[in-house]
Amino acid sequence: MNKAFACDLNHSQIMRYLHKIGYTRKVLTVWGAQRKGMLRANHAIKMAYYTRDHLVFLDGSAVDERSTHRKFGYAPAGNRAMEDRTLTHSKCWSVLLALTSTGLRAL
Repeated sequence: MNKAFACDLNHSQIMRYLHKIGYTRKVLTVWGAQRKGMLRANHAIKMAYYTRDHLVFLDGSAVDERSTHRKFGYAPAGNRAMEDRTLTHSKCWSVLLALTSTGLRAL
C-alpha cells in the first residue's frame, strides 16, 4: 500500500484511525448483486418455460474455491459492514446424487 499511495503507513496506524473515526471490525453482510427486482422478474419469466422434465436437482459433497472472499469488513459503529458481490459458483467436484422427475440417479 505504501508504494501504491506514496505514503508511509503501517497496519497499526490504519487501525487506530479507523477506531478514531468510529469504525469497528465486524462480520461482513454480503448482498447478492442478483437481488435486483427487474433481474429477478426476468429470471422468473425465463424459468416459466421449463417443465418438470427439464429440471434436475443435485445433492452431495463438493469442494469450492471461495477462499478469496472476505468475511469481515469495516463500517461505522452501529451500522452493518456490507458489500455488493456477484455471487457465482466456483468449480465443484464430487456431486453424488441427482433428483429428476423419474427418480434418483447416482452420478
